[in-house]
Amino acid sequence: MSKNAHILVVETENPEFEGYVDMDPIEYISRGNLWFGYRPHLETLDPQAEGHPHASSFLQLIPYVILKHEGRVGTYIRPDKGNEGRLHGKASIGVGGHIDLEDVVHEDSVVDLDQTLRLSCIREIREEVDLSVGLEKHLTRIRHGYTHFKIVADVFICRYLSGRVHRKESTAHRWVRIRDLNRYPFPKANRKFIPILKDIAL
Repeated sequence: MSKNAHILVVETENPEFEGYVDMDPIEYISRGNLWFGYRPHLETLDPQAEGHPHASSFLQLIPYVILKHEGRVGTYIRPDKGNEGRLHGKASIGVGGHIDLEDVVHEDSVVDLDQTLRLSCIREIREEVDLSVGLEKHLTRIRHGYTHFKIVADVFICRYLSGRVHRKESTAHRWVRIRDLNRYPFPKANRKFIPILKDIAL
């Protein structure tokens, strides 16, 4: 997705942003706090940004997909290029991204967030690894703060059905057993849901 895309966010009061989420974005949407906006502009509106005059935060809603296959999960090493410089060369579990206009499911102009997240998951898999998968279940929702923006990530488990991994970028892909995940340098956001993965039967 382009850094200049219009993305879906939820406006909230500025909460603490470590660990598991203790609020439901759907609740905020029902209060009229759902926004579509220009991504660079929304990130400058974050209270952590220099000169920010507002008391609210804009949470970027991220559908995140963990691929499972025969008791293993899909991992890869990110390339040393692309928009997200902080992640260059780091290992990652699964794939994820922002919700753009094409993902939004609505009826009578009312957004269905659950179906929107699920549709976004399927698109991310198609775009990032080109596999046929089955969306199995919602694993958890985490919140995470980066230096200049914040996210709420809904983490889903997808079952591998068929195909070979074809990533847009040249990266090392590997299916890894859950018990071996601690051997890899995953980013902090990934490490928030690894303990849950270890507690469930894949």
